Amino acid sequence: MQTSLYSIRKPIMAAVVCLLLSVATGCGNDDALPDTGGANTEQPTEGEILVPITIALGGYGEDEQAAGFTRVAPPGAGSESSGTDDGIAETSSIDVVRVIAFRRREQMVEDDPDNSKAEGGETNPFEYDPNNRIELKTFTEEDRDDIFYPSSPHKHRVAKGQFAMSPGFEYRIVAIAYKKNETWPYPYYGSNIVMSDDMLNLKPGTKYSEFCATFNALLNPLEKTDDTNCWAAYLRVTGLTHYSYSPTNGKHLSRRLTVIPQLFYGTIYTKGDATMNPVFSHSKYVGEGENKTSLVGTLYRGMAEVEVNIKNVKNGNATPQWYCLLADNVLTKVSLTSYDDFKKGSEPVARYSKTGTYTAVAYHDAQSESLGSMITLKAYLLPAKTHIAVRVGYDDNKPYVVNGQVKAQDVVSAGGATGVVEVDALDDVFYLKRNHKYVLTYDDETGKLFNSDHLLN
Repeated sequence: MQTSLYSIRKPIMAAVVCLLLSVATGCGNDDALPDTGGANTEQPTEGEILVPITIALGGYGEDEQAAGFTRVAPPGAGSESSGTDDGIAETSSIDVVRVIAFRRREQMVEDDPDNSKAEGGETNPFEYDPNNRIELKTFTEEDRDDIFYPSSPHKHRVAKGQFAMSPGFEYRIVAIAYKKNETWPYPYYGSNIVMSDDMLNLKPGTKYSEFCATFNALLNPLEKTDDTNCWAAYLRVTGLTHYSYSPTNGKHLSRRLTVIPQLFYGTIYTKGDATMNPVFSHSKYVGEGENKTSLVGTLYRGMAEVEVNIKNVKNGNATPQWYCLLADNVLTKVSLTSYDDFKKGSEPVARYSKTGTYTAVAYHDAQSESLGSMITLKAYLLPAKTHIAVRVGYDDNKPYVVNGQVKAQDVVSAGGATGVVEVDALDDVFYLKRNHKYVLTYDDETGKLFNSDHLLN
């Protein structure tokens, strides 16, 4: 197969892909979070101070600032060509910012002359501070600069609170933002939380270097029992009215389902610190006297966003019942020590067989949708190279499923607000990057996505 990159200015009706830059922005947990609204509920220790902390969503990450890389305007800045407020809507579902602190005993120079216990030194590592358990849930919208657009104020959603700083300690603080209590969309899996506390390895003694998130990818069983989730129709056998695993229509499936959260991440530092040093201490803060300031940070999306739009049409006489977005390389673990960690996720979903690689990552119930309407499948994925496909369940007296692969040959890049951008696809493999949005649209009436050139055989 010829390898090529596509960068074409005009969209086509059969399939349009708009590659947009979006808003930039195994772990177990013994730490149950109280609903504090952002305030620390612990009684202050002697000498403890409460420091204002301000966290913003809505900037662009460094990937979008690479030399020669075109991009749309930042949230709130709009653009002359589109007149749209690009990106701010992408953060609207985020309803909590979780502030996570790690601390260690402050080391004086005379106690550590060779700096062997400085940042990252194994002899004195930062450990999780369970006393600073903060969730910020109240947001405002503000026009602000950020480090990537220092002279172009634009909209950010902003959350504020207070951080308790104890004497004798220095700190490293990070924050993550996500949609709290979001549940899985798949039938019979609605009790599963997309981003639950037990996905973070936060417990007393956890080192900063160990901090990570691990997301669930559940195996859909062949038969349902009282204590299992089981979406039987996902493993439907063609031509039969009962449900069981099909070696024909199911041979491409890992048999696992997942929902990866939209996760924003950022490092907290002292306001006004040009070096953005992530390490700060109680003694330094108090020592600044009247000049003491607040803690600040901007969070950026760590995931790639994939959106596939499909016209809801019959396949012959059969009516679509549901749509699933599939990917054959889904990573489920990421370290949370820096924004760069999102470039190197790990623990791909296990295969079920040699060919069983595709995992469900998004779902849409089509039964209440009118024929001819557009169905949207949206997923957030850790950056990786992956094939993308769509699985559709039909009902025509004899239920069956069809799998269609999204092909790079269909991909056309429509110009964004600042010009044409390249589609990150080669040989039908998509190279998903953090904080990028990929919109793929099949809007024809012929069901091209499911013709013989696209079927997974």
